[in-house]
Amino acid sequence: MAKGPVVFDLVAIPGQKGDPTNDPTLRWDDEDNRAAAPLGRIAINAIAPDATCNAFSFLPGNLADGIAGPTDDPIFAARSPAYVVSLVRRKAP
Repeated sequence: MAKGPVVFDLVAIPGQKGDPTNDPTLRWDDEDNRAAAPLGRIAINAIAPDATCNAFSFLPGNLADGIAGPTDDPIFAARSPAYVVSLVRRKAP
């Protein structure tokens, strides 16, 4: 960040019928050649002091009404409990 903001382009690659969704370590066939839908750009300009961030507020399983996570992905189901364990360990004296 000494040279400028760190910038990420956020894109989605829509799945196709038959794509596996139960193992996030697998790449989909021809994934690199699929159309990607741009979702936005993230720019990190500075590091915020710890006091400005509520680390407990991010739990990937807390989804808005009408949004559902993959029901057959065991990693997705395990993420929120793992984040809680991580937070407790970081905050422990």
